[in-house]
Amino acid sequence: MDNYMQGWKRAFDFQGRSARSEYWTFVLVNFVAFMGLFLVAAVTSSADSISPVFFVAWAMNLAALVPSLSAGVRRLHDTGKSGMWMLTLFIPFLNAIAAVALLVMFCMDSQPHANKFGPSPKGGFDGANTSGEGMSNAFSRPVADEGESTEFAKSA
Repeated sequence: MDNYMQGWKRAFDFQGRSARSEYWTFVLVNFVAFMGLFLVAAVTSSADSISPVFFVAWAMNLAALVPSLSAGVRRLHDTGKSGMWMLTLFIPFLNAIAAVALLVMFCMDSQPHANKFGPSPKGGFDGANTSGEGMSNAFSRPVADEGESTEFAKSA
């Protein structure tokens, strides 16, 4: 629930980064709440009158518009992309393609290091070691410090 509240606390903050968990918790809780309210509105409305719940649902939807946009911008920043990608949603005829592209970007993993938008929300690696010395990845063996050895380094 902290991730959800973080979305509201940073409602007008278009700077910095947001991890996937923060973004998706905010989006999915809002989606479930809005769909629940719209369902209640549909059930309680009749052919000649609209349920007041319908207006509450739309008011909540409008209230979450700017916080959702700012969360999306911060999520794009976390993947190393510009927040300007959000503007593609407002281009007529291309917004469906843009929505799919943004969905893919929102699902991407965070950049593990600090980028031009700020430090990683996951913490950990801060980008200080940019030389790659002492680091390993899936395609290399761990590098041992002087005087130390690892099983992999011994077998090499």
